[in-house]
Amino acid sequence: MGVRSLGNDPSSFKYKFGRTGLEAAGAPPPGVMSATGGIISDYEDSGTSYRSHIFTTSGAFVVTGTGTVDYLIVGSGGGGGFDRGGGGGAGAFVPGTNLAVTEQSYTITINPGGLGGISPEGFNGGTVSFGPITVKGGGGGGSNNSGRRDGLDSADPFGGSGGGGAQGSTPPFAGGSSGTYGNDGGTNPTTYWGGGGGGAGGTAQDPSARVGGPGSPSTLAYGPTNAQLYAGGGGAGGDNPGFAGGPGGGGAGKVNESGENGRQGLGGGGGGGGGSPPSRSGGVGGSGTVVIRYQLGSSSGTARATGGAISFYNGKTIHTFTQPGTFASVNSGPNAWQASTTVEYLAVGGGGGGAGQWGGGGGAGAVVPGSTPISGPFSHSVTIGNGGSSGYLGNNPANVGENGENTVFGSIITVKGGGGGGGEATGARSSSDPNGGSGGGAQRAPGGAPSSGGGSGTYGNPGGGYSSPQNGGGGGGGAGATGQTSGSGNGGNGGDGVQVPTTFRDPNSSVGVPAPGGAYYVGGGGGGGAYSNNDPGAGGAGGGGIGGAPAPAATHPEAVATPGLANTGGGGGGGQYSPNNKGGAGGTGLLLIAYPT
Repeated sequence: MGVRSLGNDPSSFKYKFGRTGLEAAGAPPPGVMSATGGIISDYEDSGTSYRSHIFTTSGAFVVTGTGTVDYLIVGSGGGGGFDRGGGGGAGAFVPGTNLAVTEQSYTITINPGGLGGISPEGFNGGTVSFGPITVKGGGGGGSNNSGRRDGLDSADPFGGSGGGGAQGSTPPFAGGSSGTYGNDGGTNPTTYWGGGGGGAGGTAQDPSARVGGPGSPSTLAYGPTNAQLYAGGGGAGGDNPGFAGGPGGGGAGKVNESGENGRQGLGGGGGGGGGSPPSRSGGVGGSGTVVIRYQLGSSSGTARATGGAISFYNGKTIHTFTQPGTFASVNSGPNAWQASTTVEYLAVGGGGGGAGQWGGGGGAGAVVPGSTPISGPFSHSVTIGNGGSSGYLGNNPANVGENGENTVFGSIITVKGGGGGGGEATGARSSSDPNGGSGGGAQRAPGGAPSSGGGSGTYGNPGGGYSSPQNGGGGGGGAGATGQTSGSGNGGNGGDGVQVPTTFRDPNSSVGVPAPGGAYYVGGGGGGGAYSNNDPGAGGAGGGGIGGAPAPAATHPEAVATPGLANTGGGGGGGQYSPNNKGGAGGTGLLLIAYPT
């Protein structure tokens, strides 16, 4: 629930975290603090040095000493609606300043975005928390093929933006408090289209309120010269055309295909599904984020290039791209790029989506380390691959997940996404390119044949097979291991990923997700969905989603099959038996770049 005692003006927060929660406080005692957790970003603002910790997956912000922090919490986006569906509303956008913290560990929880509708409306997005502060997700988009055509809303002072209504809808769909928290979704009293989801920066937009509402900017993560937009609403689906999602991660509505997923790590709403026969599902809402910033005593270093989150470790400057951007040289002054410098990189493609109805898990995106000399001046565009959309029963082709998208580092390298999981009576998608990711898990494919993976090593591995008419789906392949074949009604486990290379293992940062032994991994395959009341497959270490089963997941009961985690390239989990038979979407990719400081 929202922290109502704080009021609606985040800039007025005068509280501290105590051992038992939020407590009233005066000015904090003077002190020097440091912290670990999340992706580190160091920069200067008006001559003052700052460090931000950016969380796109759940984790811990561990404080040493005392101090004050500024923060931004963005809830996860709502799912888009089915069949001329409304766009999902963006998650709540909640900034705050001068919050006192003490020496302890604060739990960061980022629940998934709302599942896109496959007959009913889309589901609300999950909550996102920083310690005891919890903000709501966005409202789900309305569905035309449902007992109700309105979008679910998030009408709470601390709620996210409202979802858009489906075609024929007339009532308003309230968002949270106008301005920073969220805004209303759009409505459409006519036929053929839904309404757009609301965004943190405004309500659904023209034409006729079908374009997703815009997101809101923040410079907290990357500094004053690199604002990031968050919490854009999903666009409406329709017969022709579909409508754009709002800037800030909103997914586009579609015509004769499923709505686009909201962008993970930005809290954007999912796009509405198309309605030009056959009807299509809504897109999954994008997961939210937590950004925490505090002042440093002195500068950590000076970068010779711009782009992404910049940090300094072990004599190297590290650029971490979790969203698209540009890696460009500094071309003048004492820190100008030298004639030729060898840079190290790790590129991760988007994970494949899981299939529906006891389907196979999605394969992990390719995980490709390497190095290359780069001469200045230069400007390299960076694309971070989106995860593949999930399959569902009734989708065409039947039930399969979609392949993950490519991650691109200028002209230097393109790495492929993982293969989508196989659905009922449909073979898993393969990713047999030499630079391809892992293959998706099988489900009732002819002979239960597993899909192929990409090149040997960390590029990718095959997905697991399917061996019996009463088994669950096979697990998706991981960057470090083959997916497990299903058996005895259970879904196969996803293949494990691989550890992040030594260059990028800054102990103050956490790139990837923790695995046994304290290491951080990327590129885990998605677990296969279970048959009947059996056990779903576990996601592989490195961000793979868990397969679905009839017993609802405790933290997100409507989704059941979970998505691959943001910025890991993890494959989505395979779906459960109907009615919630949709698989999990694949996780977004990642690009790490390092060079001598």
